[in-house]
Amino acid sequence: MAAGEHEDDPNKVLTDDGEEPSFSDPEDYVDRCTDEELIPDLLKAKPVDDDGSHFVIVVDNIPKVGPDRLPKLKAIMGKIFSKFGKVVEEFYPLSNNETKGYCFVEYGSKTNAEEAAVVLNGYKLDKNHTFIVNLENEFEKYNNPEPNFQKPVARPYKDNGNLRSWLLNEECIDQFVMQSGFADFKAGTYWNTFPEPTLICEKKNWSETNVQWSPQGTYLATVHSQGIALWGGKDFVRINRFGHPDVSHYDISPCEKYIITFSAPKYDNFDSSNSVIVWEIFSGDKKRSFPLTPNMIRPWPYYKWSYDGKFLATLKDETLCIYETETFALLGKKTMPIEGIRDFEWSPTDDHLAYWVSERGHAPGRVALMKLPEKLDIRSKNMFNMAEATIYWQKCGDNLCFKVDRYAKKKEEKCGEIKYSGISHHLEVFHIREKEVPVTSLEVKENIQAFAWEPHGFKFAIIVGDLKTTVVFYGVRSNPVSVVQLRTLEQKNTVNAIYWAPTGHHVVFVGLKGASNGALVFVDTNVQDIIVANQQEHPGLTHVEWDPTGRYLVTSVSIWAPNRGGDCGYVMWNFQGKMLQKKSVEEFCMFSWRPRPKPLLSDSFIKYVKKNLKKYTAQFEERDRQVLLKASEEIISRRREMYDKFQALLELRREEWFAEKSIRMKLRGDEDTDDLFGEENTFVEECELFLSKEVILE
Repeated sequence: MAAGEHEDDPNKVLTDDGEEPSFSDPEDYVDRCTDEELIPDLLKAKPVDDDGSHFVIVVDNIPKVGPDRLPKLKAIMGKIFSKFGKVVEEFYPLSNNETKGYCFVEYGSKTNAEEAAVVLNGYKLDKNHTFIVNLENEFEKYNNPEPNFQKPVARPYKDNGNLRSWLLNEECIDQFVMQSGFADFKAGTYWNTFPEPTLICEKKNWSETNVQWSPQGTYLATVHSQGIALWGGKDFVRINRFGHPDVSHYDISPCEKYIITFSAPKYDNFDSSNSVIVWEIFSGDKKRSFPLTPNMIRPWPYYKWSYDGKFLATLKDETLCIYETETFALLGKKTMPIEGIRDFEWSPTDDHLAYWVSERGHAPGRVALMKLPEKLDIRSKNMFNMAEATIYWQKCGDNLCFKVDRYAKKKEEKCGEIKYSGISHHLEVFHIREKEVPVTSLEVKENIQAFAWEPHGFKFAIIVGDLKTTVVFYGVRSNPVSVVQLRTLEQKNTVNAIYWAPTGHHVVFVGLKGASNGALVFVDTNVQDIIVANQQEHPGLTHVEWDPTGRYLVTSVSIWAPNRGGDCGYVMWNFQGKMLQKKSVEEFCMFSWRPRPKPLLSDSFIKYVKKNLKKYTAQFEERDRQVLLKASEEIISRRREMYDKFQALLELRREEWFAEKSIRMKLRGDEDTDDLFGEENTFVEECELFLSKEVILE
C-alpha cells in the first residue's frame, strides 16, 4: 500500500468480488467523438510548431547595389520598414558581392508583418523600383496547391428586376423602414400614405441589429452573425450577402458599388488580417482586406469613401493612405506621411480632401485643402495655439468650414495629459468655388454647441451659449468674398442640435437631452427676414430625420436610448411644424426614410420649376385634397361594411332566440319570461348619424 493511503477508505467503491471496478474502455470499443468536438477551447491554446515564417515578409524589386552603397540602402529601407513596428532582423542576400534585388524583414509580431505586407505591396521607392511584398509563409501555399483544386464555375446571372421601382410611384410617395421589438426584432417597410401608412413588407428577426438604407436607397442592409445581407426590389428579396462572421460595422460607398465590413478581434491570437473587408456589391466578390492595427483611427468608419467611390482613405499613425478602388492599390503606389495629421473628410461633390494638423513643438497647427489625385494642397492656413478642429463640408461642395478651438494656456499633467484653458472658437470658411480658394476668418466668443450648413444655398447656422442658447445665422457672399451675420434668434428653451431640410430653406433646432429635451423650433429662412414658423415639443425625443423631399420631419423616442423619457414611437410634422401623425409603437427602435438618388433633371429645369412653383402648388394641393377625400370615403365604406355584418349577426341570433322559446319555458315552469325584456320595459335611445358625401363634377 502506498504511503498516505488508508485501508479502510469509506469513499472507496468495490465490486461484489471485493475488487476495485475498472473504468477502461473495452478492447473493441471505437471512440467516435474527436478532441476537436470535446475540447475545442483547449485545442486553440495548444502550442504548435512555429517556424516564424508569418513574422517575416519578403520584399522584391529593391535596388541592386554593391558593398559601397549597401549601408545607405539599409538606412533608407530601415526607415520604411520601422513604420509598421519593431524590426527584429533584416537580411539582404548577396550574389557576386551585390544584392539580389530582394530582402527578408522579420518583425516582432504577426500583426506588424501583415500590415507591412499589405501597405508596402505596390510601394513606389523611385521611378524604377516598385515593391512586391509577400509574407514568407505564403510561398509554401503557392508552391503546393491543393490536389483537389477545381476551376471556378461561372455563376448564372440573377435578374433582380427593377431595383428602383419605388421611384415610379405615380404620386411620388416616399418609403420608410420602422423597426421595433426588444428580444425579437420586427422590421417593416411602408409607403408614407395618409391618414395611415401602407405596409409593403414586414419580417420578424429580419436583422440582429438596426437595419440601414444604402446611400441612394437601392438596398436595405441587415446584420447577421455570419455577415451582411442586402435586400431590394418591389418585394424586398435578398440581392446578395457578404460572409464576415461577427460583423459589427459596415459602410456602403456613395456610388453603391462597394461595401466595407468590419469584425473586431475576439481574443489576443485572433487573425486580424481580415478584420476589414471590401466587397463588390454586384458580384459579391472580396476586393481587398485590411488588418486591424492599433494605430488606426478609432471612430467608425475607419476607411472613408470619396464622393463617387473612386477613392478610399484611412489614417494610420501620422500617415494618410489613399487607395484607388479600381485596383485597390495605393494612389501613386505611395502612402502620404503628414506629420501631426489628426482627421480628414472628403468633399461631397469633388475630389478634394480637407484635413487638419495639430501643433508639434513650436510648429503651428494647420488646416488644409488637398486636391486628388495630384496630392497637392491648393489652400492651407497655419493656426497657432490650436487645441482641436472639426471639419464641416457643405452638401453641395461650395463651401468648407473648420471650427478651430484655440487656447490661451496649455498645461501638461504628470500622466502626460494636456489640459487647455481660455478656449476661444474660430470659424475658418474656405470658399471652394472662388479663385485661389480665399479663406474668411470669424471669431465667436461664446461656446459653439452646434454648426450646420444649409445643404443647397449660402447660409449656415450655429448655436452658441450654455444655459441660455442663441441661434445665429450667417451668409456667405461672393462679391466681395465675405461672411456676414444675417439674424440672431434668442431661444426660451435650450436647443443644441441643428437639422436642415435636404433642399434647404427650412431648418429645425432641437433640444436633445438636458432640461429642454424635446423642444422643437421650426424656422423659415426662405424669406427676406428669417422667421420662426412654429414651436413644438416632443418630450423625450432621441432622433430627428427629414424625408428626402424636405416636406416631412419625423421625431422619435427609441427604446435603445438610455435614460429616455416619453412614450416610444414617432411623430410626423410638416416643414411648418404642424403635427400630421402621432404613433405610439410598443418597443419602438428606429425610423428611417428611404433615400432618393440624385435627380436626372438639369439644374436649369429645377430652377424653372422653383420659379413657377405657385402654378404647380395649386395642382398638387388639389390632388392631395382628392386623396384625403378618397381616404374618407374608404373609411366610411369600411364602417358601413362592419355595420352590415353586425346587423346580419344580430338577426341570426334573434332567430336562434325565438327558436329556443319552448325550451326556455320548459326550464322555467311553463312561464313566459320573455316579456320581462319587452319593449315596454326597455328604454330605447335613437341616434341619427349624418354621413356627408362630396361629389366632384368634371
